[in-house]
Amino acid sequence: MKTAIEKAALQHVTLFQHVRELEKTLEIATEDFQSYAVSTAASFGALRNPIGALPRLHLIRGLPGSGKSTLAHTLGIPLVFEADDWFYLKDPNVYAFKAEELPLAHRYCLQRTLLALAAGKDVVVANTFTTRKELEPYEELANRLHACVTLHTCRGSYGSTHNVPSETMQKMATRWEELP
Repeated sequence: MKTAIEKAALQHVTLFQHVRELEKTLEIATEDFQSYAVSTAASFGALRNPIGALPRLHLIRGLPGSGKSTLAHTLGIPLVFEADDWFYLKDPNVYAFKAEELPLAHRYCLQRTLLALAAGKDVVVANTFTTRKELEPYEELANRLHACVTLHTCRGSYGSTHNVPSETMQKMATRWEELP
């Protein structure tokens, strides 16, 4: 029979193996992930779930201006990630969108989600997620890390806080997939 310390050590090794597999699956550079983990682990430490509780992942989808961010901040979960966070990194008061950086923004959001779920934290991710394919990396993370997933869809029309051009909004609306 294993002691509590042996069980905890085995869980840590298993979690470490899952994270390594996910890094490979998601093509996350180990060096980038480790430097990010070191810089943010302390801030996540105070948000730990009760022992034995599975982490929860809330995925919020909707077109720009539909209420995703508002809903995200009303769920009572302190860790809210959005691809848009990337565009505030240089100056938290200035939204500096660059279309060519959009893949980096989504990778950054996914990495933060991976780190938090791997640490057993509840997470909310609010992105447009216009198609099932855009949700799949997050669902794969949740599956591999045994997180419970809840999908929310926002359909409001409150106006985009980031002044998304109308032609871009129309393209997103055209590509939108209704999900069960």
